[in-house]
Amino acid sequence: MSEELETVEIEVPEAFHVTDERGAEWVLCKIREARERADRAEQWAVQIKGESSKREESLMTRFGIELQQFAQSQLEGAKKKSFALPSGTMGFRSQSAKLEVRAEDDLKKWAKSHCPDAIDEKLIVPTTGLSAPARIAIRDFIAKYDTPGIEFVESIKKNVVNEHFKETGEVPSGCEYVPTKESFYIK
Repeated sequence: MSEELETVEIEVPEAFHVTDERGAEWVLCKIREARERADRAEQWAVQIKGESSKREESLMTRFGIELQQFAQSQLEGAKKKSFALPSGTMGFRSQSAKLEVRAEDDLKKWAKSHCPDAIDEKLIVPTTGLSAPARIAIRDFIAKYDTPGIEFVESIKKNVVNEHFKETGEVPSGCEYVPTKESFYIK
């Protein structure tokens, strides 16, 4: 939905120019008024969005199941998964099966022993303002000694975990398998 904004003309005599404090104050006042108007419009939009969301939620609570059942009856035996009415489209989407991480620490422990490639280890070293040779020297030093102020941060490469799951069918510790499902939508 594309709407062009109109140019708003402010009635200012053609001969007006900012030449003194009074003229500058007038323009600054008009700019402040425009900003305040924009702020009020944003606040109003937030309020209207909130009210609209509550109204939608209420309608879905009251009629969501009925709409879903109606959509199922209309699409039964059809190849399509949605249908349109004048006020919108409703239908069903397939959501692929996936692994959801429920406990990241448990997943990290599992990955260390079952799928080490899934661990991404980053070294956090404060090197702000250091030259390249200094950063290389720090890296060499870290390799030899345990140093305070420098930490390793571990994260999970979820794509590697997902590949492991696809290959083995094993659901890692800290994850939950969510099967393929159909979800109802309205747009």
